[in-house]
Amino acid sequence: MKPKKNATAPFAAVNDNCESAIAITSFPYSNTQTDGVDALNDGFVTVCTDGGEMNDGLWYSIEGNGNSIIITVTPDDEDYDFELGVFSGSCGAFECLGTSDSGFSGEAESYSFQSEIGVTYYINIGDYSDEDDNPESNFTIEVDSFQAPVNDNCAGAIEITSFPYSNEQTDGVGASADGFVEACEDSEMNDGLWYAVIGDGNNIEIAVTTASGYDVAIGAFTGSCDAFTCVETVDEVSSGQELLVINSSEVGTVYYINVGYYGGFTDMPEGNFTIEVDSVIPPEVPVNDNCAGALEITSFPYFNEQTDGAAATEDGLLETCVGWEMNDGLWYSVIGDGNNLEITVTTGEEYDIALGYFTGSCDALACGEVVDDVYSGEEFLVIPSSEVGTVYYINVGNYDFWDDMPEGNFTIEVNSVVPPDPADCSPAAIFPLNNATDVPVGVMEFTWEVPTTGGPVDSYDLYGGTTTPLTEADLIDNYEENSASINIAGFSTVFYWKAVPRNAGGQAADCIEWTFTTVEAPPAPANDACDTATPIASFPFNEEIDATSATNNEGTILVTDCGTGMNDGIWYSVEGNGSDIVINATSMDWDGELAVYTGACGDFVCYDSTDAGSADDTETITITASEIGTVYYINFGHYDGSEDDAEGQAIIEVTSDDLSVGDNNFKNFTVYPNPVKDILNLSYTENISNVEVFNLLGQKMLAKSIDANQGPLDLSGLATGSYLVKVTSGSETKTIKVLKQ
Repeated sequence: MKPKKNATAPFAAVNDNCESAIAITSFPYSNTQTDGVDALNDGFVTVCTDGGEMNDGLWYSIEGNGNSIIITVTPDDEDYDFELGVFSGSCGAFECLGTSDSGFSGEAESYSFQSEIGVTYYINIGDYSDEDDNPESNFTIEVDSFQAPVNDNCAGAIEITSFPYSNEQTDGVGASADGFVEACEDSEMNDGLWYAVIGDGNNIEIAVTTASGYDVAIGAFTGSCDAFTCVETVDEVSSGQELLVINSSEVGTVYYINVGYYGGFTDMPEGNFTIEVDSVIPPEVPVNDNCAGALEITSFPYFNEQTDGAAATEDGLLETCVGWEMNDGLWYSVIGDGNNLEITVTTGEEYDIALGYFTGSCDALACGEVVDDVYSGEEFLVIPSSEVGTVYYINVGNYDFWDDMPEGNFTIEVNSVVPPDPADCSPAAIFPLNNATDVPVGVMEFTWEVPTTGGPVDSYDLYGGTTTPLTEADLIDNYEENSASINIAGFSTVFYWKAVPRNAGGQAADCIEWTFTTVEAPPAPANDACDTATPIASFPFNEEIDATSATNNEGTILVTDCGTGMNDGIWYSVEGNGSDIVINATSMDWDGELAVYTGACGDFVCYDSTDAGSADDTETITITASEIGTVYYINFGHYDGSEDDAEGQAIIEVTSDDLSVGDNNFKNFTVYPNPVKDILNLSYTENISNVEVFNLLGQKMLAKSIDANQGPLDLSGLATGSYLVKVTSGSETKTIKVLKQ
């Protein structure tokens, strides 16, 4: 049998069960339950189904007086997550009134209901779980009684007969918990306090201001109290002021206004608020609110300040450009003259638009282009080399492509600009050179010559692929400069590429394709398999290794308790010495996982695995108090546990407190600055013999003898990128990754 909590306590709380519930006889009532922690774990109360089940906790009772009863419980312990339940009936034969568990640990719960005179209500405060009989805790309970407001339900709605109208609802806290209003799908809300107003053809503006902590929604409905039709609900702020506008209210129609707690999932207490309602003559709809009324642009430069854009109707979405849908907003039209038509629209800070142009007709538009480059401010769109006589329709609308949102005000400028001569093609590739061979794989800086003839160059369309001729499907991206960092993958592969200049007159024509061939794949590393693992015989151990051609051997490595598996990568072994052994493995431009096993090759037992970082990160495992004589197998491979992905350049560092063989661990070594532009400074307490610099393919790029405990290293002749700097001091080495700018 499960032992009861606090079994050694002299007494359980007096109200530990329903039969001994503390009777609440006057209002307002407040009690701090300081012995809640002594409540017995005595099962569950499961009368309220569908998530309302809870622990049998501490009990109170109230006799109904016909008024609204509001119960608020605040826990003393920030880790106590409880549920508040209210029941009628009798102890042992409850009838569910309702429960509240809307908060998390340490948060207050509230519940309100309309009481019936003479009925006894039982209040249970217990742990929220319906599966585990958990301990209770201490709390403060506050109970008050209020007469329900006259407008507590729709039938008693307060009628608004003149404008402007204002009312301070000071008895809102007495509203009964009488369910939800679900007429507006996905915008359900509590049934709160009600008002009614008859439409007069104007916009009816409803503003509700609440005190801090009371989060309301406002709902407007037509129909009848027993058959609502949704007009709109709003819930824009947590507390403060909500604003709802009934646009162009229908004359003679009764609109029911509900001010209630925002949630449509828990029947929460209401609060007090101020409501203000006014009737405002709606602004006239702009003449260019639809395509048929588009303002015609007949001369250039054209400028217009659209000051009535906010009055545009919410008339749906414009879905002509697939993937670039936008709101149907304000419209302009212009006839093509053979020039570039440049369109600039500037908005205020809060209005985010999309800008589109179309051809065809208003009832059969054809997509030209849509832009949405900024959140608010200025959008710019060019109709290149407009076709003479063609009508172009310009739409300025809210950027949203799924909801019909309000429009706003803006300025629009349209100009006709003679397009420049197209740019000429780039004369030649700089890197890689045309027909180059042994080009390294990985990230490279592609560069090409700037054209010296033809029109001005605005940018370059860069194409690349492994088949010729290149097509639009091979477009990599557009670049403003005559260079681009591109990641090249694949050994002994022929690539084709071209950089096509472009300007407002279009692309350069008939540009030639350049070609290059990448280097052959390096051989697989000697420690490509567990059976050929590199033994680590002394500390510190430091090695940079090219694992690009490491194979996956028998497939991915999946060992119980070592994650979801990983690639079979490069292998090391180390024998335990009784001390901690620290393994640091750094991946270069690939995402590695590090694992340590005992057992034997092919029959591993998991010690630990880690994949805490991503590409270019260091993974670390510490073998704590390694067992003397036990062989630990170290695998560093690509993190993927299902597919064979390539490894790359790596740095492996293994250290241990056991310094019986050598004690030169570079603890006082410094290198700066990193990243470096020209000069890299090296400093150490011991003599630095020499320094070597390698690229990430393992090719030696630079070597220098230092023969001092400090010295500079000139890297100005190296291209931008990452390099491995290998420092030798006596018989020990250390490798550092350096970024050359």
